[in-house]
Amino acid sequence: MSGGIETCIEGILRYAPSDETLIVIGADRGSDDVIRLGRVTWYERDGRRVGFFPVARLARHGRSGWVPETARLVAGLLRFRRRVRESIDAVQVHRSETGAVLAAILGALPRVQCVHGDSDRALRHRSVSYWRFLRPLHLAVERWSIARARHTFVFSKSGAARLGRVSREVSYLPTWYDPALVVVRTEARTDGEVRALWVGRFEEEKDPMLALAALEAFAEASASHVGIMVGDGSLHRSVHEARSDETRVRLRGALARTDVALAMADADVLLMTSRFEGSPVVMNEALAAGTPVVCTQESDPDGRIEDGRNGIRVGARSSEVLAAALTAALPLRRTDCIDSVRELAAPVLVPRLFAS
Repeated sequence: MSGGIETCIEGILRYAPSDETLIVIGADRGSDDVIRLGRVTWYERDGRRVGFFPVARLARHGRSGWVPETARLVAGLLRFRRRVRESIDAVQVHRSETGAVLAAILGALPRVQCVHGDSDRALRHRSVSYWRFLRPLHLAVERWSIARARHTFVFSKSGAARLGRVSREVSYLPTWYDPALVVVRTEARTDGEVRALWVGRFEEEKDPMLALAALEAFAEASASHVGIMVGDGSLHRSVHEARSDETRVRLRGALARTDVALAMADADVLLMTSRFEGSPVVMNEALAAGTPVVCTQESDPDGRIEDGRNGIRVGARSSEVLAAALTAALPLRRTDCIDSVRELAAPVLVPRLFAS
């Protein structure tokens, strides 16, 4: 599985208008020096010619030492700022601190800023970002960046409302799903199992321990019920050790996106237990597959779930209440779930990023 920003960029590369020439400026996670820093390498991707301009090299998996990876990226942008200016005519940036740096080094070059969620709320809710220790500074950097952007798209209703007070050039844009990576199922399975699925990082902000308790309670309600958890992270071992001896909750580890899509289609209901979300892609992908969603209030900040139509939103962070909601969501029509997110398909939303 990949993170939200990486997933977003993959959608942009696939669904951007065909007359746009795209160059991705970022970091290389390769293990050698085959890709040279500070140079554009061109690739063919989905019938489109895409350039990759690496300015930093990061560890292949996980954090790259004690220096924050964003700081390494910023250092690379400063190092190669002249080549960056010579290579592009406009820039779209997906982190506000990086946007602030680009505003300083690119001068009058047009810049579209994308903000993935509501930073103010995220840094208050058990975020794993280094910025949680410097929240006021991060918010100041964010405001500075947005005030100097040609336009800003915010993938969060609350974030867009807050940042709209900084600049009139701020728009809310929902997070999309990629229909090419969704497997749709509208009919019942025939294997006799009733599956509740959880997909996410095994970190505090996603609360996998609550998910485990809810899935075990769901599985105890019927001999046909099973729970499945997909993902990895620092709490994976804790979740594994906390499972009861007779559990019917399976831990499948991290999966490729294509396998996640299959798991979503196979599921009868998706569980989300996040303590905080921006605008969750996993929710959109599940609904697009026809799978109803049971979620905590914090998992659905944009009000995507319509109770009794495409899922159930639960106010209490209680495993028993969530387990009951999982059972209650099983009869919901899968076709209604699909219809509820048709307007969130990437081919519909991605072109709007290039229309400002």
